Amino acid sequence: EWRHLLLDWMPLAWLLYFLKLLTLTATYVATRSRLERQLAEHPEPIDEQSFRKAAHCRRFSTVPMGDDDENAESATLETVQSGYRTWFFGVFLYALWMLVPIVSQLQLVWLTMERYFGLGWDATAKQFILIYLISHVILFAATQYSGQVKTFFLQPSSLAEATHIAIFPRDKTKGLGRLEVVRVRHLPGSETGSGGSTTVQSRRYYEQTCVRYLWNEEARRFRPTG
Repeated sequence: EWRHLLLDWMPLAWLLYFLKLLTLTATYVATRSRLERQLAEHPEPIDEQSFRKAAHCRRFSTVPMGDDDENAESATLETVQSGYRTWFFGVFLYALWMLVPIVSQLQLVWLTMERYFGLGWDATAKQFILIYLISHVILFAATQYSGQVKTFFLQPSSLAEATHIAIFPRDKTKGLGRLEVVRVRHLPGSETGSGGSTTVQSRRYYEQTCVRYLWNEEARRFRPTG
């Protein structure tokens, strides 16, 4: 029967899928690390000496809010803005990893139906436990390392070319847990040139905590404008 055949091949199918997925992930990590090293070899001219070794990291200008605690620990942490951009390799790999919890949950529903109305628990127990562990390990890892996951599938980039900005305290133990990723948008604008001609130019910006940060060409970073 086709259901018995599907149950027999299910563990092997998951094994082959993970072997290919881990191989592709290792290739992705190597490629991303090489691009990050190339970015570090050609840093932009910057005025903050402390960020000279991280070409895509610049100082983030925090705006104090009325309900902030001045004595809070977060106020003493130096906050940075780091540039990233989307790329096909990262989007493709992200989709492959997302298929794991989606497909596993669908299979768990089918195995549960077979347990009560079909083949029974004795025939589906091993496959159910295997898929249950796989899906929950993936979800637990994504939750435990949520800071790394937010930027893992994005390509490190200079702030001048970034499509996403990661904002986080510059602290090895607490920074990634408080990391926030925002999307860079374009604000239409106009500029009057010679001869009275007007050209339309867009300004890059992003919004964070109800504050708009505009791209400043001289400082080579985003600065708050209100």
